[in-house]
Amino acid sequence: MEINTISCPAEQEVILWRGTIVLVPTKLMALLCSPPHCLLLLITISSCICQMTQPSSLSANLRDTIRIICSGSSYGSYGWFQQKVPGTGPVTVIYSSTNRPSGIPSRFSGSKSGSTATLTITGVQAEDEAVYFCGAHESSAAQALGDGVFFTPLY
Repeated sequence: MEINTISCPAEQEVILWRGTIVLVPTKLMALLCSPPHCLLLLITISSCICQMTQPSSLSANLRDTIRIICSGSSYGSYGWFQQKVPGTGPVTVIYSSTNRPSGIPSRFSGSKSGSTATLTITGVQAEDEAVYFCGAHESSAAQALGDGVFFTPLY
């Protein structure tokens, strides 16, 4: 089991565990990573520096098309994550810059140009209200995670 720390929001650790982003309370993370627990659980931790830039909020009318831009260093690949309820783990909506996991509506798409990634939601729906995070990585190790954009559809 390998865990890579990718950002440190207040009182929580955002970790990438087996390809899934998970929010873990800092106090729990401290317990998990106190000797001898790390040895017993075979957890390895590697800290990364967040260098991602994205706006903090965005709103649009229902059925509009929105684009959320994320800028950072020239990483190999970007991902986009949707968190609808604070304190729960985000859902991957785009991985490897342009790929959409099964079960994610086709209105979500991703693109990348140089050090900039874009998440496009075509024809936004009420259920798209969420915080959207961008992440960037080289090979399989997470390198950076943005602070998140809160998107609010207007009725």
